[in-house]
Amino acid sequence: MMHPHEHTTLQFLAELKTRLHTGDETYKQYIEHGRSFRYARILKDNNLQISTLIKAHVPTVPDEQRQNVMALERHLDVWHALWDELDHSARHAPDDVFAFENSVNFPKEAVAALLDYLATLSARDQLKEH
Repeated sequence: MMHPHEHTTLQFLAELKTRLHTGDETYKQYIEHGRSFRYARILKDNNLQISTLIKAHVPTVPDEQRQNVMALERHLDVWHALWDELDHSARHAPDDVFAFENSVNFPKEAVAALLDYLATLSARDQLKEH
């Protein structure tokens, strides 16, 4: 039987996966549309949802996955600070280029580990149902 914390973590990671997929698709649109402010704003809104989700669920994440969650949160914290700094530097029209350098890269390995853990929990949950 799945521990209640595991079920909460399963729900959190499933929602995180959806938000990450949305972010990935939006980022592709952002690049395809010349790094426009319009898509940067949509990306920021999605990333804020991810940050809120992480902050709400960090206490329930198992210790072995907490570092992976925190790596994503660190990236988003820096990303948001840089986004806000650029946004406050000038007034931006929807089609203006809106781009900045971020030395804290997207933590691909940490996110891959979280998604692998989600797959493990999902498989365990499905076995429980049969």
